[in-house]
Amino acid sequence: MAQDARGKQTRGDILQTAARLFSIHGYFHTSTSDIIGAVSVSKGAFYHHFKSKEDLAMAIMGQLRSDYQQLVIEPVNSAGPGERPREMLRRIVALNESGQWCNCLLLVRLAGEMAQQEGDLSERIREIVNWLLDFWEEIISDAQKAGAVSERFDARRLAELIFSTLAGAISYRELDEEVGRLSEIAEYLQAMITA
Repeated sequence: MAQDARGKQTRGDILQTAARLFSIHGYFHTSTSDIIGAVSVSKGAFYHHFKSKEDLAMAIMGQLRSDYQQLVIEPVNSAGPGERPREMLRRIVALNESGQWCNCLLLVRLAGEMAQQEGDLSERIREIVNWLLDFWEEIISDAQKAGAVSERFDARRLAELIFSTLAGAISYRELDEEVGRLSEIAEYLQAMITA
């Protein structure tokens, strides 16, 4: 394998492993040594790709946003206005139930940890949460105009309710899978907002 390809593979392995560890244990309870050990790379290799654990976490947040854009937002945007909220719920449930997607849990866990923190990482997480809330608000508002979602609720408050409900279910699911049944929760949300 060429040097460049090996370097990209190592960087990708570090990003993927750290995202998984952060989603399980959180940012503050995952050390750089934990990540290095899980990836089986040297400290030198880690620091060749990332200046610090925070630098790594910032790169993970960039990848997380890109993943949401590619796997959730772009496909949802291709649906009709009246179908977008349903498609958004369907995609979130499918990704979380796939066993291959830790981005929702990662975002929920880090948002909770960083809520009272200052700095670039906490600001980046707030930015991503607000970006997702803005998208929810947009698709809800469009669905309301199309007559597919009830207009008795303010689109922003409804976006916050849906986002918070899903975040709570994803978080509780780690404690007890019976509590966080995403597909059932998504069905209730859909029924609640339908015009």
